[in-house]
Amino acid sequence: MYILVMINVMFGFLFLSGIKYIIFCAMSKTKYSLRYFVLFVIVILVTTHSLSILGHSVQVLYLVLLGVLPNRQTQNIHLICFYGLYAILTVSALGTILQSFGELFLPSHFFVDDVVTLYDSIATPILIGIIQFGVIKLIAPNLEIIRKNQHLQKSNRLKFINSLLSISLILYLLTYQFNNTSYKNAVNMFFVISLISLLVYLKNTTQNYFNFQLAQQKQQQLDHLTTYTTQIEDLYKSINGFRHDYANLIVSLETSIQAGDINQIRSIYEDVLKNSPNVLNHGNHTLGSLTKIDIPVLVY
Repeated sequence: MYILVMINVMFGFLFLSGIKYIIFCAMSKTKYSLRYFVLFVIVILVTTHSLSILGHSVQVLYLVLLGVLPNRQTQNIHLICFYGLYAILTVSALGTILQSFGELFLPSHFFVDDVVTLYDSIATPILIGIIQFGVIKLIAPNLEIIRKNQHLQKSNRLKFINSLLSISLILYLLTYQFNNTSYKNAVNMFFVISLISLLVYLKNTTQNYFNFQLAQQKQQQLDHLTTYTTQIEDLYKSINGFRHDYANLIVSLETSIQAGDINQIRSIYEDVLKNSPNVLNHGNHTLGSLTKIDIPVLVY
């Protein structure tokens, strides 16, 4: 029976370690690697044994280093720290919360210890995995926007979220020192507040980004419309001026014909009429191309 319990505990440990690693890789878009995962498991084992609760801080540092190497060109250190803090804190804190529910609904004086052990080592990791999968799917579009925007990665809001997560992690680590139910409940409540703040931040960030993009597109369309209108006005003035000059030219040509002044007629032809096709066929005066536009207001 002892061997079975140990197997369950090892399964739960590996499952939770895998969840932490997968969450980090999924959020940071870091390529999964069996070698780095095995190294991560070793880091957890060594630090948990030698540093006790401080081992969680080393786990965060390991994940941050793991994310910095392939993503340093596109993702800011603050964003990578967010990935590491989120992966370690949420898995650990959710584990504590779910175990508290287990103590509430599976009291040991009603159930044998094996049932409680199975809940802690198997059911809890599976529930954490399901919850984390749902949260990652929910916030994936928001993270994609942040990954593409360096300004958002350097924002004070993200630094504030990292501070909340760091405080939550410290408070969570202290629960091992203060074996007090009231303190644990307070820490769990602070963690929930931090998680809600995170979700609100991601939602607001996405909404503000879309609003900014929409305003930018509207301004760009307005600028293009202004430029187009100015060009149409210049074209109209050019054609109107040519029409006025052409009318005067016809009058002068008619007078020269009536007077029989061949030299004057030749001069008018050489100076003006000869170059008229070049002026009218210039690209800026090709009004016939407007028929290719599908906007009725512009065509008609």
